[in-house]
Amino acid sequence: MNDAHIERLLLSLKPSQPSPELYERVEQDMQLQSFFQQAGATGAADSATPRSAATRRTTWHVPVAWASVGAAAAAALVISLMPPREISSSPSLASSSKAIPVGNAANATPVSTNRQVLSAEDRGIISPS
Repeated sequence: MNDAHIERLLLSLKPSQPSPELYERVEQDMQLQSFFQQAGATGAADSATPRSAATRRTTWHVPVAWASVGAAAAAALVISLMPPREISSSPSLASSSKAIPVGNAANATPVSTNRQVLSAEDRGIISPS
């Protein structure tokens, strides 16, 4: 089989007829779509003041602003109704604690530092000169 023969076979193919069930489903979908379009058109006509898309997009902040004002007022009310705290004259925990003896200072190991730098180029240790 060569390409010309395959092409002739493909051109001779015809699509099959759609089934009656497909026609019924398409008819139902078209009726449903027309129903929603009619309902949307009457709903838009019923509104007293049609709002623009920009107005609909920016109206979310109004309820949020009022909620934050209410929350701030509630917090101020709670803080104002709280009784004042008494400041005690007793010593605090840190000032009343005693020092813990460490032991003999001669046995303690001093802490030392190492002045070596890790190089980012070769990931090796470089000693300062």
